[in-house]
Amino acid sequence: MATLIQMQSALTSLSGGTSLPGLDFDNIVRNIVETNPEYKTILDTYDGESRSNQKQKMIDYLSKPSSKAYIDSQISIIEINYSNLTSGLTQMQEGIISATASNAIPPAIATGIAPNPVYELIENKTKKNMLLTATDGLTLCLSNLIQSALNIYFVLPDEVLNMINILGALKNSIKQIPV
Repeated sequence: MATLIQMQSALTSLSGGTSLPGLDFDNIVRNIVETNPEYKTILDTYDGESRSNQKQKMIDYLSKPSSKAYIDSQISIIEINYSNLTSGLTQMQEGIISATASNAIPPAIATGIAPNPVYELIENKTKKNMLLTATDGLTLCLSNLIQSALNIYFVLPDEVLNMINILGALKNSIKQIPV
């Protein structure tokens, strides 16, 4: 049976090194202490040097192994989903172009060979359904990425939030593919 450390290591290795600006443990911990309402309320009761000391205690607390493992796992989830979204959106655009183009190509070029319109209809419908299913997977990746970012108080860059619009546009394009 795998240990928790082995599982965390496996999750980290799945991320493939894709990262976003500011998505590292130290920045995340500082951001949690500064933006989490519970931590912020406690910090607001201190001034000057005592505030700095209390902030450092909070950072130290979040750096303990149990908290660190949770934060690291959320970072890995964000990285994995971001990587999947980046490549998936590119592949989706290529798939839409390919499906649309293949629908325009006649099923038979040689004379005397009659095309089977039912087969052609089924093929086109299958391509469209596969693309729609892929958008559902990318939507799940985007949802997981946003949820993990919320869990660790990480503000996503605009490029990630723009992926919502891109995904919506791609889904609309797929729906326009004639069947």
